[in-house]
Amino acid sequence: MNPLMRLHSKLTGDIIFFSNNKKIPKKSLFCIGFVSLRLLYCSQQTGTVPAPVTGYPVFGSKQQGIILLFHEVTTMKNKKILIGIIALTVVLAAAIGFYVSQPKLNETAELDNTAAARDEADEGPFHYIDETAIALAGEAESSEEALSQAIGTLDLVNSRRAAAGLGPLNWDPRLEQAAMVRAQEAAQSFSHTRPDNTEWWTVNSAIMFGENLAKGYYNADTVVQAWMDSPTHRANIESGKFSTMGVAIYQAPNGSWFWAQAFGL
Repeated sequence: MNPLMRLHSKLTGDIIFFSNNKKIPKKSLFCIGFVSLRLLYCSQQTGTVPAPVTGYPVFGSKQQGIILLFHEVTTMKNKKILIGIIALTVVLAAAIGFYVSQPKLNETAELDNTAAARDEADEGPFHYIDETAIALAGEAESSEEALSQAIGTLDLVNSRRAAAGLGPLNWDPRLEQAAMVRAQEAAQSFSHTRPDNTEWWTVNSAIMFGENLAKGYYNADTVVQAWMDSPTHRANIESGKFSTMGVAIYQAPNGSWFWAQAFGL
């Protein structure tokens, strides 16, 4: 009888014969004490030991049965492996869920084909103002970073205008509101035609006389540079007839930024 069998015999008064002659791996020996104490406790408390597992031969003075120690140890090991697999599956599922839930940025930076501008004569005898759209746009939430980048365009634009020998533009909150309407609409239709097929300036015809659009830019420097690299957008920025401007950024659900820059006389 090997030492493992002798240890088990002293603790329980029973002898187990391993019919398959398998040995307990050294890394599993830490479980032996626990299993043996378990058997001893059951024996002292009830006069019996745990019921045998079907398919494993049992020998001993107490015919109620003794679970093979090798089976106990390997079962505990298998439980740990199973728990590890379950834990890993949960972690992977959580990681995949987090990745899927995150907004995917639209990395394609783009300007509208041409900038838009108009004269007062284009309006006709009537003024247009879309109060509902302006009110709804005012409820839109923008991150502090987006607000900071939108306002940051003013200094950059005025720096370019100064280099061209032009006076600075003043920030107009009304143009900022109108620009937010147009930024939101640009996410639906990236053009100077509104989703309802009316002209861009019908948001507020009394103050809107020029418009630049952009999407996929995430800071003021890059979007202003892109506008300056486009002849028609640059013409709006360097127009001597404009004296005010407002810029707004709409952050789409997929993470893309849609920019609208509105100019006033």
